[in-house]
Amino acid sequence: MKKLASLILSLLLLFSMPISALAHPDETPMTSEQIESVLETNILVKDYLAELSPGSGTRAAPKSQYLSVTPIQQSQTNYCGPASALMVARYLSLVSSTYTQGQMATTIGTGSDGSSSNGIVAGLNALIQSHGYSYSYQVANTSYASFSDSIIYTLDAAKPMIFSVKQMPLYYSYSGHFIVLNGYYATGSTATTYSVQTVDIIDCHWNNAYYGNHNYTYAEMLEACNSNAGKFIRLS
Repeated sequence: MKKLASLILSLLLLFSMPISALAHPDETPMTSEQIESVLETNILVKDYLAELSPGSGTRAAPKSQYLSVTPIQQSQTNYCGPASALMVARYLSLVSSTYTQGQMATTIGTGSDGSSSNGIVAGLNALIQSHGYSYSYQVANTSYASFSDSIIYTLDAAKPMIFSVKQMPLYYSYSGHFIVLNGYYATGSTATTYSVQTVDIIDCHWNNAYYGNHNYTYAEMLEACNSNAGKFIRLS
């Protein structure tokens, strides 16, 4: 009887654990150094967007960008980070076509609970530096940076983005999920330079129902990003 009571108590304690005890690594708050770096990049982003401005009283013509990133489906349920990072790395010619998701998992520090934005950035930047390139990626957050402006700034430089989500239009990922952003369509106005209206994304999801290329509204993807701490990876 005592053993049964002990077992019931253990089960109650297990199922009463807060969800945060099993939180995805990407929910780690940004450090003050990261925030400072994001604010510095915001100046570069603002300057770039200002260069695109047609001038006062003139409506900017719509603009778009599409990067032909080859889709990769994650080979394990916790490999959305490696698969997304591998798509970006192959597009940027940072790795060979034989470089595997397993190798990328090691590069970005993927664990049994998945990957983090910090790990993906560290891994991609290490690969970039190994080729002697001067650009780099950074972790940003919708609380400190414009998602729309960052999309234009990053993709216009021919660099794909990665962002973290939970709530997608067709499914919900309890542990968090990474997807690649490789295209956008934006319109201009006299009040603002450009505003992204739709985005092209590549979902590496293990489920074939969700895997592949998709086009969503900007509002849908901003909501998806904000559903998992609002973190995204952009050009720094």
